[in-house]
This record gives sequence, structure tokens and C-alpha cells, in this order.
Amino acid sequence: IISVVSSSHPESECLSDNEIMIPFTGCKAAKLADFVFIVDESGSIGSENFDLVRSFLLSIVSGLDVGDKRVRVGIVTYSDRATALVYLNSFNETDSLLNFIKILPYRGGGTNTGAALDFTRENIFTEDAGSRKDKGVQQVAVVITDGESQDNVTEAAAALRRAGVTVYAVGVQNANEAELNQIASHPPNKHVFIVDTFDKLKGLKKNLQRTLCYNIIHQAVSVSTRRAGIKEGVDQHALTLS
Repeated sequence: IISVVSSSHPESECLSDNEIMIPFTGCKAAKLADFVFIVDESGSIGSENFDLVRSFLLSIVSGLDVGDKRVRVGIVTYSDRATALVYLNSFNETDSLLNFIKILPYRGGGTNTGAALDFTRENIFTEDAGSRKDKGVQQVAVVITDGESQDNVTEAAAALRRAGVTVYAVGVQNANEAELNQIASHPPNKHVFIVDTFDKLKGLKKNLQRTLCYNIIHQAVSVSTRRAGIKEGVDQHALTLS
């Protein structure tokens, strides 16, 4: 099952009726998480479409409460090889991070998604790179790709998930649906998104923000209640979203 944003329903929901609705202005209620965006920059995308990917990243990140003790953001781009452009401890406030995203380089090349997943697990989701996994902070990866990987993604994706990372997959244009399902956490209908053109990434922003933010808040409340010896769950009336 896959979440699809189409031109006729650009704001179609991927959340069930009993889940929290996040306003379109962002997710300031999600106070604590380590996000890493793993961004395909292969030759099939092209510089024009990569501009749209930059805009998509800007719109998602601008809605996060970025800070050293709040939400940390990392960025990996990949084609034939992966490159860490932003570590989780590179930026501690939103504006400077947004300014950097505006000038993300585009190189082109092949599509080695599996290698990029391994690279991210080994080099970004680490304490030296700013990961707070050992402190119980939720680890989240968002993979954005437009095609089928030229290497195997199954083992690399499984290793990333086993490392405690919740993985979302965003497929654009000619992305392989089965491969996206292999990359993402389960169930796919909560973690996989597909749009058929780069122009439609803008319409996906709201759904993705809602899903990411709901899961961060849900996990934070669940951890808190477990620590207090209370049955795991979310008291939605106690949550205030801005």
C-alpha cells in the first residue's frame, strides 16, 4: 500500500482519523528528533528538477524547530557515491541551515541508494556526527529518489532500520515502488510517498510534515509514559500544536 499525492488531490491524507492533524504552518510541537535527509542527485534528475528538490527540503526544514537541544538535521546527497553535506551537529538554528540548503550542489551520476544508506548509518547516525540515539532521541531518515537503484538496497535498508532509524521513502517520477517499500519502515502506507513529477513535491509537503511530526510526538509521549510506568499511548488532549 502506498501513499500517493496526485494533482487532483494534492492534500490527500495519509493519517487515520484518530491521528493528530498537524497544521500546514509546520511542526513546532515536535521538540526532539534527529532527522537525516538522504537525497538522490543522480543524472536522471537534472539541475532544474534538483532546484525543486531544494525547495522541497526548504519547505520541510523551515517547519522544524531546529536547535542543538531540539531538532537536529543532517543531509546526505548521493549518486555514484554518497557525500555528507550536513552532519547532525553542523547547524544549531534554522536560518543558517536554510541558507545552506539553498546552495546544495548538484553533481549528477549514477544511483547507488544502497551504498548511500550504508554511508548514512556508518557516518551520520553516530555520536561523533551529532546523533543522540544513546539519549533516547528518535532517529529518522527521509530518502528522496527518482529512480531504481543500481545496487542492492534490501540489506542496507534493513541494517539502517535495525540501527533504530525510522525510514521514510519519497519516490518521484520513475521511482521503483517495490524498492521504496523495501527501503522504508513498516507499514509502507505510513512511510512511503510517491508523486509522479517533481512539480508535485510541493503538494507532498503537508502530508510528509504531518506524518513526521505525528510520529515524533507519538514516540516522545510513549517514551515518557513508559518511563512513568504508565501504559504506552498518546493523550491527544494533552498535546498542543502550533
